[in-house]
Amino acid sequence: MKLNRKRTEKYLKNFDFESLFIEELGWDTVDAVTVPLEVDEAYFEAIAIAQKRGFTVYQCICEKIPLRKIQKELDTQLATVSKSHLLIFSDEAQTEQVWMWVKQQGKKRKPVFHPYKTKQSAEGMIQKLEPLVFSLDEEDSATLVQTVGKVGRGFNIEEVTKQFFQDFEGLHQNFCLEIEGIEDEGDRRWYASVVLNRLMFVYFLQKRYFLDQENPNYLDDHLKDCQAQGEPFYGFLTDLCFEGFAKPEDDRAGDIKARLGKICYLNGGLFLRHSIEQKYAQISIGDQAFEEVLKLFSSYSWHLDDRPDAEKDSNEINPDVLGYIFEKYINQKEFGAYYTRPEITEYLCDRTINKVIVDKVNKAAGKDFKDIEALKSNLNNELCHLLLEKILPTLTLLDPACGSGAFLVAAMKTLIPIYQTIIGKVTFSHDEELKAWFEEMQQAHSSLDYYIKKRIITDNLYGVDIMEEATEICKLRLFLSLVSSVEKVDDLEPLPNVDFNIMAGNSLIGLIRVDGNAFDSLNSPLIRGRGGIFRSRESFKCAGGFGISANPRG
Repeated sequence: MKLNRKRTEKYLKNFDFESLFIEELGWDTVDAVTVPLEVDEAYFEAIAIAQKRGFTVYQCICEKIPLRKIQKELDTQLATVSKSHLLIFSDEAQTEQVWMWVKQQGKKRKPVFHPYKTKQSAEGMIQKLEPLVFSLDEEDSATLVQTVGKVGRGFNIEEVTKQFFQDFEGLHQNFCLEIEGIEDEGDRRWYASVVLNRLMFVYFLQKRYFLDQENPNYLDDHLKDCQAQGEPFYGFLTDLCFEGFAKPEDDRAGDIKARLGKICYLNGGLFLRHSIEQKYAQISIGDQAFEEVLKLFSSYSWHLDDRPDAEKDSNEINPDVLGYIFEKYINQKEFGAYYTRPEITEYLCDRTINKVIVDKVNKAAGKDFKDIEALKSNLNNELCHLLLEKILPTLTLLDPACGSGAFLVAAMKTLIPIYQTIIGKVTFSHDEELKAWFEEMQQAHSSLDYYIKKRIITDNLYGVDIMEEATEICKLRLFLSLVSSVEKVDDLEPLPNVDFNIMAGNSLIGLIRVDGNAFDSLNSPLIRGRGGIFRSRESFKCAGGFGISANPRG
């Protein structure tokens, strides 16, 4: 029995936990039991809403979510009445939830918290609830032990802390040792990263229900199938990339179709044979290596939100973790690689990119807008035409030391609200040309968010890094951002080719055959450096040329 994700999200956002557990997860009704609780003369009530074989789900409605210390004390009191339980805290305004489960470790009790705010994506919570489903076939054999096990699989997920990076670093080292057919140690480390990046991309896809009839365990299932048939999983993985994602379904051989199942076409680029695979023809990797990878991945919750939850106890893995991982396992002293936190890159982009757009509009239209909010509030048909046809298509944002793409992702997030505001104005406009553009865009793209991100990535974002491995992760993050924009796999379009947007090279030296004057005439591109964002190559040189180096990471 599969979880209906749309209904689950609706129940979550409506705080209808009783219907969620009984109607969707297959749990049973429970007698209307209210357990009174008290902490420091503050009174609370835990209301039983569902149960399964003695494991009870309680809801505690509060004026506002209590502090963690109080949550722990309330749960301890509840444990005297109900040993096996899940406690959901919710505020009266229905804006925030905290799901609390306590893992029993011998005589110790380890509380695990999962916060969720309705303004956030429900994807993380949905994935936690998926293991809690009871099908009709399980009804007769269900036990308390089984129920506790299901809840544990959903909620007993380790925090994303330094431990994750340490685990991944160890995993990367062990994975290198399992690769055969590559003599050079540097190439072997690089190829380990290539394969692990591919696995992470596929893992995000499967947890988004985008693979083979919405199978969230696609990789694990095929690993077991390969082992049962005595075939190497590495061979299956290469077929998945080179024959599956890289080719339209009609171009795949019949046996490949049957082996891979229903797989979306995502275009080449990321799924073409890597230079290392072209260099070494006899690469092989044992199944044991993949078992360890999938075991580690399964201990976390994966989703495609652009930003991690700001909660300290957040336990989701999202695309931003790719940047953290990359910076963690390369030699920082040797390459000068340092990760720039999202709040910093987003602040830089907000203060600079928006100003450039406002300046361009003011100059072209003879306006005097003070900031981007004033511009958006006063958009009319003339300004929409100006932005869509001249300013936004020619706005070039270059990060000459892009690393894993933190600045470019932040730049995309800065531009998205501008496109969204323009499109919002267009829908209420009587301008026939604007309406024709909007209708054509709707016909060509199932997802408006996908169209906006794709246009930004292809028209506006450019990156260079001295490490090719960094540019690969940068592309991966941009692609995952695109994938996150669609609700169902049928709306997923082939990914754009960004090989000319994101390139490996030394930005201090540049391309030998580039015409410097022509470079400067190309719509005043923005160059980011430690000293700010510069409008041209000459303005950057005038600033002393010290805004960037070949090595710092984005």
